[in-house]
Amino acid sequence: MTSSPYTHSELVEMLTHVQYELDMLVETSIALSDRHEWVIQNALVESFVVHARSLDEFFFNVDRRKKRNRVTAADYLHSRCTEKPSRPEVLRNLWNQASVRVAHLLIERLETDPDSTYWQIQGIRDALIDVAKAWGKDAKLNRFEIRVPHIEPATGSTVSPGL
Repeated sequence: MTSSPYTHSELVEMLTHVQYELDMLVETSIALSDRHEWVIQNALVESFVVHARSLDEFFFNVDRRKKRNRVTAADYLHSRCTEKPSRPEVLRNLWNQASVRVAHLLIERLETDPDSTYWQIQGIRDALIDVAKAWGKDAKLNRFEIRVPHIEPATGSTVSPGL
């Protein structure tokens, strides 16, 4: 494997948390296909964005400050099969936008036009699920199992109101 600082046992145990992030990503995207009272809708969007941000960080190590206790997808792979996947366009600004608009009270929120900020829920979900499937195949070669939720790809590019 890569030079992961974690034991095989720790990585196996962490898979339950990766699984939870994937499951919540899918379930919140499904819940967002229905309209809800604004506070419930925003809570669902926030939940979706936080789980998407966690997965984006896991797969692409977006926050370049590799923290000692951060597990990434690369920790599960042999160096020979760790060709870093290309980051889909829909994910390019996800981590920064989630940080600015959901995770932190940053002054940059004032620079965001609320009418133009929409989360591409299905596009983000589908891109992360595709990445998870590819990673899961490589991780399986190293004796790690992950169940990637099966979803039907989005037929349209529906968006959810941003925060």
